[in-house]
Amino acid sequence: MSFFNNMKIGRRLGLGFGSQMLLIAIILCIGIYNVTMIGATVEQIVQVVSRKAELTSIISSAIDNVYLDMVEMLSNPDPRQVGENKRRIDSKRAEYKKAMDELEKLESFDEGKKLIVTLQGKISQARDGNNLVLELALAGKQDKAAVRYYEGVKSARDEVLKSIEELSLYQHKRFIVRFQEAASYIGTTRTELLVAGLLAMFLSIALGIATTLSITRPINQGVKFVNRMAGGDLTQTLDLQQNDELGDLAAALNRMGSNLRQMFGEMTAGVQTLSSSATELSTISQQMTSSAEHSSARAHSVATAAEEMSASMASVAGAMDHATSNIGSVAAATEEMTSTISEVARSSDKARVITGQAVIQAGEITRQVVDLGRAAREIGKVTETIAAISAQTNLLALNATIEAARAGAAGKGFTVVASEIKELAQQTAIATEGIREKIENIQASTRGTVEDIERISGVIQEVSEMITATAVAIEEQSVVTKDIATNIAQAAYGIHEVNDNVAQTSRVSESIAHEITEANQAAGEIATSSAQVMMSSGELARLAEQLGVTAKRFKI
Repeated sequence: MSFFNNMKIGRRLGLGFGSQMLLIAIILCIGIYNVTMIGATVEQIVQVVSRKAELTSIISSAIDNVYLDMVEMLSNPDPRQVGENKRRIDSKRAEYKKAMDELEKLESFDEGKKLIVTLQGKISQARDGNNLVLELALAGKQDKAAVRYYEGVKSARDEVLKSIEELSLYQHKRFIVRFQEAASYIGTTRTELLVAGLLAMFLSIALGIATTLSITRPINQGVKFVNRMAGGDLTQTLDLQQNDELGDLAAALNRMGSNLRQMFGEMTAGVQTLSSSATELSTISQQMTSSAEHSSARAHSVATAAEEMSASMASVAGAMDHATSNIGSVAAATEEMTSTISEVARSSDKARVITGQAVIQAGEITRQVVDLGRAAREIGKVTETIAAISAQTNLLALNATIEAARAGAAGKGFTVVASEIKELAQQTAIATEGIREKIENIQASTRGTVEDIERISGVIQEVSEMITATAVAIEEQSVVTKDIATNIAQAAYGIHEVNDNVAQTSRVSESIAHEITEANQAAGEIATSSAQVMMSSGELARLAEQLGVTAKRFKI
C-alpha cells in the first residue's frame, strides 16, 4: 500500500484505468476465443455433420434406387427397359460410390471410419450378388434372376440398409455430441465472461476505492490541518509520508507552518523590543522635559543676572561721569582740591566696590553659562539616544514591512502598522535633528558668552585695579600736592578707559541677555518636542500592546 501511495497521482490513475482496460481486453479475448470455438463447432455441425448426413442420405437413396431398378428389371423383361434399368443402376452406383468416397474423407473418428468400412464391405457383397442378378436379367432369365434376388440379394440389401441406418444413427449421435459441445462452449463462455466480468468489477471497485482513498484521505488531512492553522494553531504538523503530489503539498504546508511560526515568534520578540523601546523613549522624553525646564530656569536666572549686571554697568558709567566732572573741578579750582580729592576717593571706593560686585556677578554668570553648556551637552546626549532609538525603530519598521511582505495577504494589517511606526520614527528623527541643531547653537552661544564674560571679568578687574590705583594716587596727591596735575591726568585717562570698558561691558551684557533669551526659547522648544516624543512613545506602547494581543491569538 505504501508503494501505491508513493506513486504519482497520474500514474496511480493510469494504473487503475490501465488495469480496467487490461481486464476488458482479457474478457474480450476470452469472448472472441470462445465465440470462435463455437463458430468452429457450429461450422463443423453445419458443414461436416450435415454434409455427412446428406451423403449418407444420398448413399441410402442411391442404393434404394438400385434395388428398385432391379425389381423393375425382374418384373419387366423388355430388353430395352432392362437396358434402361441397367444404365440407371450404373449411374446410381457411381453416385453412391462418389458420396461414399467423400464421406470417407470427411469422417475423422475411428468409430465412423469403422462403420464406413463395414458399409463398404456389405455394399461390395451386395453388388456382387446384384451383378449376378443383372447378368441373368440381361440374359432374359428373369425367373432365375428373381429366385437369385429373393434368395440372396434381398438379405444383402437388408444388411446394407442396416449398416446405412447404423451410420445414420452414428451421425445423428455425432450431431448431438457436436451440438452439446457447442452448448458447452456457450455455457463455458457465459461462465468465463461472468467470472471475468465479476473479477474485473471487483478489481475495478478495489482499485477505485484504493485510488480514491489514497487521494481523498490526504486531502481531508490537509483540509483539517489548514482549518486548525486558520484557527490560530501553528504548533501542528501534517504527517503525510507520500512521495506524490499530495506529499509535496503536505511538505509545502509544513514549511508554510514553520515559516509562520518563525515569523510570529520574531514578531512577538519585536513587539517586546518595541514595548521596551517605547518605555525607554518615554523615560528619556521625561528626562528631556525635566532637563529643558531646568535649563529654562537657569537661563532665566542668567538673564536676570545679566540685567542686573547691565544696571551695575550703568551705575559705574554714572560714577565715572561724576569722577570726570570732579576731576574737571579739580583742574578748574585747585583750591578745592582737598574736598575734590576726598570726593574722588569716595567715588573711587564706591567704583571699586561696584567693580568687585561686577567681578562676582560675572563669575556667577560664567558658572551659570558653564552649567548651561553642560546641560546642553547632556541634552545633546539625550538627542543622540533619541536618534539611536529612532534608527532602531526605523530598522524595526523595515523588518516588520519585510515580514509583512512575506506573509502576503495575511500581513496587510501589519504593513499599515509598520508604515505608521516608520513614519513616527522619521518624525522623531527630524525633531531630534532640529533639537540637536538648536542645542549646538546654544552650545556655540554659550561658549561665546563664556569668552565674552571672561573678557568682561578681565576688563572689570582692570577697572578695579585702576580705581585702586586712582585712590592711591589721590591719597598720594593729598600728601604730595605737586603731583596733582599728573595724577589728575592719569585719573582722567583711566576713567576714560573705564568708561569705554563699561560701555563695552554693557553691550556684552545686553548680548548675553539676548542669547540667554534665545536659549530660554530653545529650552521651551525642547520641552515641546519632548512632550511630542512622550506622546509618540505612548502611541508606540499602545501599538506594541495591540501587536502583542494579535500575536497571542496564534499558538507557536
